[in-house]
This record gives sequence, structure tokens and C-alpha cells, in this order.
Amino acid sequence: MRYASRESSNSTDDYMRTYNVMRVGDIAFEGHTSNEFAFGRFVENDLGDGIVSHVFVVLRPLPGRRYDLAFWKEAIHDEFLMKRILARSTKRSTMMHEIVVSDFLKEVFAVPSLSEQQKIGRFFSTLDSLIAAAERQEGLLKQKKQAYLQLMFPQEGEAQPRLRFSGFNGQWQQRQLGEVAEIVGGGTPDSSNADYWDGDIDWYIPSEIGESRIAQASTRKITREGLNHSSARLLPAGSILFTSRASIGLMAFISHPSATNQGFQSLIPNGEVDPDFLYALGPRISRYAKKHAAGSTFIEISGSSLAKAPLRIPKLPEQRLIGQFFSTFDKIISAVEQQIESLQMAKAAYLQRMFV
Repeated sequence: MRYASRESSNSTDDYMRTYNVMRVGDIAFEGHTSNEFAFGRFVENDLGDGIVSHVFVVLRPLPGRRYDLAFWKEAIHDEFLMKRILARSTKRSTMMHEIVVSDFLKEVFAVPSLSEQQKIGRFFSTLDSLIAAAERQEGLLKQKKQAYLQLMFPQEGEAQPRLRFSGFNGQWQQRQLGEVAEIVGGGTPDSSNADYWDGDIDWYIPSEIGESRIAQASTRKITREGLNHSSARLLPAGSILFTSRASIGLMAFISHPSATNQGFQSLIPNGEVDPDFLYALGPRISRYAKKHAAGSTFIEISGSSLAKAPLRIPKLPEQRLIGQFFSTFDKIISAVEQQIESLQMAKAAYLQRMFV
């Protein structure tokens, strides 16, 4: 590696003198491990000169060596490339890995010519720009959605929203969740009975519900016999899963009949409420559930308590328009999230192919 050791801060403050100067092009080692970085990671400074805590080991490129900043930024942050190097040049300490600088500086790996470095650097810089632009778009869409949720649903103490589709007026009705949806708990078949498992019925647990509007296939599946010999119920397609313990208030539609464990109080909308409209009410229902959850072993919301959640609801034609509006918003956000995931996967694949 073409790097030298650190430069200390020249501050007059005793503690600040322990900080390291980090100039443009310097790399800092951070020794916390994660699923992504097995031995810690390097980060290159491409922002500007500054100082960092003495916890971070800072290394600087040797003077006179020609290198491309964008190329090295990707190279030293690439786990596929750096894992084997850091496995040989770090040691485990109490809370993190420590880099053994003398060992690290003896490491070598293949480096292309400067012109090729520059081309590779520009390629990954372009990918990073595309990912950053998509992430900004995702953030803006989520902010807009939150703003519309505030405007298109009545606020506490109000009977009508501040923003409505044309042709609608008047107050929204005060209802309870249990009046517009059946609330269904879940159950777990006997785990020791093989006849109850590995069937064709999706059986969800709360950790499988995230931000996605539609639940994907569950990890574990149960048989019809397992369903019949437990408190689990087969929920019809179009039901809304609602987590009632662990992370309370996560929601997702199911696209085909499915079951859940007891960590759910799922919603089966009746004819008085549009399913997409009810899903859009999710943040309000979630806040109510978290506020009214109780328990000694773990906190959860019961079906009877959730049924009392107060809701303001307009007539069905307005519900449908509102539901379609937020459904479209969610689909646009999901498309951008998929774009981000595709770009990130493409970058990871190129990193493996373009570095040796």
C-alpha cells in the first residue's frame, strides 16, 4: 500500500492534540465490525481538510505518487478486496478491530495505470451520483407523502381535512376501527409436529413486515392441518397485516390467503371502508396502538383495544379517491427504491469484477 502514517493536530488544547489531521486523499480506519465489514473499514476523505478523533487511524498517500482519488475511494472501501488484507493486518481488541499499521503497509495488491484508474474512478463516481440522485428523489417523495397525509386527513379535534378532491365537502364520520374492519389475531402450530409445517400456506412473523406495501412470501409455511390445529386463521387476499408486538404498527397487504403468528392483529376491511384508504390511515392507527399497548412480559396491543381506535372516515367515493392517490404514491416510491437497489447491486457486481 502506498501510504505513510498519520499527522497529529497542532492544537494548543491538550485533548485536541490527540486528534489526527485528515487531509484530502487521506484514509481513516474504523474498526467496528458489521455484516457488511468483517474486520472494520477504510474511508477516504474526498471532502476537505479537517481533524478526526484519535480512535481513527489515519494514513496518507506517499508524496510524489500519482493516483486517482475516485479510484482509491472505491478500492479501500471494497470489502471483497480489503477483507483478506484486513484479516492479515488487524487484531481483535475489546470493542473493535485494531489495525496493525506496520503489517498493513506491507500489504500489496494490483493497481492499474493512472489513466485506467481515472476511467474506473469516473465510472464509479457516475454510479454514485445516480444512486445519490435516486436517494434524494426517494426522500423528497416520502416528505411529500407525509405532507399530504397531514393535509388530506382531519387533524386531532377537526372533523374534515384541509385539502380535498373537488366535489366533496362536509364533515367526516367518527367511527372505531372495529366497526369498519374485522380484527383477527394469529397463532403458531406445534413446532414439534412435522405434519403442520412446510406446507403451501404463508405464515408470517412480525420481523418479515417492513416498509413494503405488499408482503412478500413468508420464510416458513404451514399446512392446512397445521392451520386447523392452531389459533391461526386463514386471512383472505386483500387483508392488511398489522403487527401488534415487537415493532408495533407495521402494515402490509397480502395478495393471497395467508396466516400469521400471534404477533399480529390483522385487519379485514368490510364494505364500509376502502382497503387502500384504511392502509393510508396506517400511521394514525399505529400511533394509537403504540399509545395503548400494554403487557408485563412484552408490550403489545390486543385486538379488543385496537378495535377502539378512533377514525374519521368520509363516504366511500371520497375514500376510494384518497386510497388510490396514496396507493399511486406508494408505487412511485417503491419504483424509486427498486431503482436504488438495482444500482447498488450493479455497483457491487462491478466492484468485484473491476478490482483484483
